[in-house]
Amino acid sequence: MSRPDGLIATSGNATMLENTQLINDWLENLGNDFQGQSAPPFVFDGMRWLDTNTSPFTLKVRRSGVWVPFGFGGFQDAPVVINTDWNNIETPGVCFFITNSGATPNTPGPSSAWVCTQTRRPDGTKVQEARRPTGTDYAVRRFTGGAWTPWDFVYSQRNAVGTVAQSGGIPTGAIIETGSSGSLRWTAWADGTLHRTFGFSAVDVNIAAGAIFRSNVFIPAIIGGPSMTSLSMRIMNGGGVWDGGGGQLFSAISRTNVSGTCLEIGRWF
Repeated sequence: MSRPDGLIATSGNATMLENTQLINDWLENLGNDFQGQSAPPFVFDGMRWLDTNTSPFTLKVRRSGVWVPFGFGGFQDAPVVINTDWNNIETPGVCFFITNSGATPNTPGPSSAWVCTQTRRPDGTKVQEARRPTGTDYAVRRFTGGAWTPWDFVYSQRNAVGTVAQSGGIPTGAIIETGSSGSLRWTAWADGTLHRTFGFSAVDVNIAAGAIFRSNVFIPAIIGGPSMTSLSMRIMNGGGVWDGGGGQLFSAISRTNVSGTCLEIGRWF
């Protein structure tokens, strides 16, 4: 005997094993996929249905009480929230929210344009994934244990190298920065470490300093940073010239046109 929903009704002549198998098949279909021109008679969020009304057939999923295409397309009807404090969005399931105002609270940064996807579980835990429509910024945070974690910025080949930056000692820019200015070259890391190489020439070591001679300070100040922890030099000409520290050369006799290279290790913050 047929049923309106397309399932097969059991008969009194069926064996217990046959009836059990039919019930098991029906429950398995209910918990996973249905197919047909009509939606399943019993539904719950997360349930799937192959809608044969469309051509080609459309696999749909139940989200927030409605059937939507399965996969990322299933989020197309998710609510969109604009310019609202990102800590206070309680929309169940998946929602999108955007900001076009730099004053919107609790975004990943001061940029005025962010697009975020939030997933909220029934137990109240939430995950927010934010991107900027332009640029490479991508950040993630979680709401768990009654509080939001700090934003974690995700790096890729697009933004690992760039301009290092920090706020309160927390890196906010790229992982590695490289640059040059004339004969000065530097590599800076997100943790504050800075390496610089500097070539010099035509340095005169002819200023009397007691029984020896010194040069003027000729090494550029460390770029954007507070300290230089070590300095090593290689003198290309002028034997008997040494590094006296502080960006100066010293010699036992007066010399001119000394050249060489130096390596500095320090910090940019």
